[in-house]
Amino acid sequence: MGMRRFAEIVAAGALMLTAGTAAADYYSHPGIRPGNRCITATGQSFAAAGIDPINCQKLFWDIPATTKLGVVAVEAPYNEDSIPRFPNGISDRIPPIWVGTLASGKEEGFERQQDCQANASGCHRLCSDPEAVPFWKPILEADGKTQKIGQDPTGKLHSVDDPTKLQSGPLVQTACQRGSRAYFGPWQTGTDQAKFDGTTSNNMIRFENTSRLNQDVANGATTEARRLEWNTSTEFYNHFGSHHGTCYQPSDACADVNGTKPRSAYDANDPNATCYKYEASAEPTSGCYSADEDPGCSGGVGMGGFRNATQLPGRLSVPLPDGRGVLGTEDQIWGCNHHTVTQLPPGSYSMTKLANYRLQKGGLINTKDKPINGAAPGQVIGGTVGEMIMQYLTEPLNANVKPISVMFNAAADDATTYYPPFTWNYHEAEWFAPYDAQIALGAIHSHHRMVKGIMNPAGGFPPRVNSPNPLCGGVMNPTADTVNAYTDWYWEDAPVCEWWKDADGTIPLRKGQAWRTTCYINNGITPEAIKHGLVAGAAVEALKTLGAPIPDYPKLVAANTWGDALAGSPLGRELLYGTHPPINYRVKYTCGSDPVTTGTRAPVIGHGKNCNANAAVDQEGDYIDGAYLNEAQCGAGGYCNPSAIVFACVGEEEMCIGVTMYFAMPRPLNSDGSPNEGFIAEAQAAHVNNLGTPGNTGLPTDVLVGGNCPDCKAGL
Repeated sequence: MGMRRFAEIVAAGALMLTAGTAAADYYSHPGIRPGNRCITATGQSFAAAGIDPINCQKLFWDIPATTKLGVVAVEAPYNEDSIPRFPNGISDRIPPIWVGTLASGKEEGFERQQDCQANASGCHRLCSDPEAVPFWKPILEADGKTQKIGQDPTGKLHSVDDPTKLQSGPLVQTACQRGSRAYFGPWQTGTDQAKFDGTTSNNMIRFENTSRLNQDVANGATTEARRLEWNTSTEFYNHFGSHHGTCYQPSDACADVNGTKPRSAYDANDPNATCYKYEASAEPTSGCYSADEDPGCSGGVGMGGFRNATQLPGRLSVPLPDGRGVLGTEDQIWGCNHHTVTQLPPGSYSMTKLANYRLQKGGLINTKDKPINGAAPGQVIGGTVGEMIMQYLTEPLNANVKPISVMFNAAADDATTYYPPFTWNYHEAEWFAPYDAQIALGAIHSHHRMVKGIMNPAGGFPPRVNSPNPLCGGVMNPTADTVNAYTDWYWEDAPVCEWWKDADGTIPLRKGQAWRTTCYINNGITPEAIKHGLVAGAAVEALKTLGAPIPDYPKLVAANTWGDALAGSPLGRELLYGTHPPINYRVKYTCGSDPVTTGTRAPVIGHGKNCNANAAVDQEGDYIDGAYLNEAQCGAGGYCNPSAIVFACVGEEEMCIGVTMYFAMPRPLNSDGSPNEGFIAEAQAAHVNNLGTPGNTGLPTDVLVGGNCPDCKAGL
């Protein structure tokens, strides 16, 4: 799934953005430049203070701006980028709205017209159409679905796996698309060493589209009574340190596509306008403004169905499957949560050591009249930078677009997530198709102690003999993972399976049939914990019986002499560590008033304030887990104890949230009783797996979907 964006006016003509929207980059917010942010409390740079640069958070603004249309790039990491590497290379920086030439002669990108005019000459929009935004467009093969593969066209960027070869991967190029851009942040988490996470709560963003809808009405693409457009794709841009961002569509009459309002209803300057509260929820005065240093939220409209999410640094771009979309009203508003972590563990993005972003003492100034994350009014906030930029790409209402639905199983997962210290187990949640459906796209959102996540339809799925990706069930390149419709080994960079693009097409799911999401979680079964007797003896013997290369007397042998063999064994790969180093799965720690032990094993402690793992090591250099005094994070007299993992929006806790996009199989008849041409075409092609039957399960749709389901109504 999925974690970032937005306090000043973009000049009229940029994107028709109003005073409720802000733009962010290093020119509009110079405080977040590395030279201003990555400093000590005394103002020393990290280099001067001898602080490892890994603790200076990488932002997508560090990637050079691409200032021309038609520029081709490879959608993959490259060797010249320092660890942690952006996963999509130079395309992980959003193309700028404005372009100008600096005094040095270099072309530069800007988010705001006034910043361009203040720093450059020849300022112009990258996209000349004020109703279009620049984006990275996939370069497709002739089939219109498969993305072309190629090498870095500049000849300057090289492969991470083999630096003697050029970077290669899927190709994209800068282009323009009808749509809007919105900003969330920047904000910061502060420098408190006892803090692990920062989370916003239902801060509102608004995608301005009034001018575009006016044009649609004038052009006959819609009518004044149906001021709607199709959202066909959304892009998220995100920094390292962002764990996830999730957005919800308001449960508000002003967002109801079946009860559209006139333009006058959305007047943020008229308290008597029908949708004044809805429109004003994204204004700076609302207390839930997205472009605010303060991540707290004091109001806003109620949140409805799941709308979109990301958990990736850089860019997440997912065109909605098969020419489908979600209808949006005037000035579409989303309420977004943004979860940002203050540190990244070893194993994240090829890192071999902890990155502590609390060491960043510089950054944004607290402009409020109250403390923000430990910073008094007028003081620098510091810590991790949270920011997202989102693009809302659209088509007019009369375009050939059909609806799509979203499954988001967070509530079901909450009830099954609990892991005592020094144990391994799995949890799963099921969702039931409300009608005969085609699953077009899927992903899992999880946290960093997940070993492996899978999704499957109950009863199996038709063999995907023409599909190449084994992580998405394809058998053209079979591996052990091919038995699953979806496999995720990468909690920090979960794959997105776009089944609709494959030759085998979507995955059929009949009404009432279960779609099951499962995650394996390891809370502390590491070579060091086994060596020191913290893992139950029965569990160790069971692992040895299954073939784990654990010595008969592990406490007498340094863990590093056999730990690598355990991690590399089939058991280590499949159940214990997956693709990450064992240290990534070190037990979770939670603050308590006393050190608690039960024999040689740690207690089962529920959700509490998280703290850093014990720094103690034995004579062989192997770390030692156990309770220890930690007053810096747990307060005076406070102890840090190994504890249980529970479901929570915190990086040290866990989630296993399956997300899919799906749509109804064609039925024999349309809603007006006429023959369904789509059904006839599928029948003539003998695609029996894609032929739907009338009706739904009759169960409440909120129980069935837990997300956005425009098709969920009786009689389908």
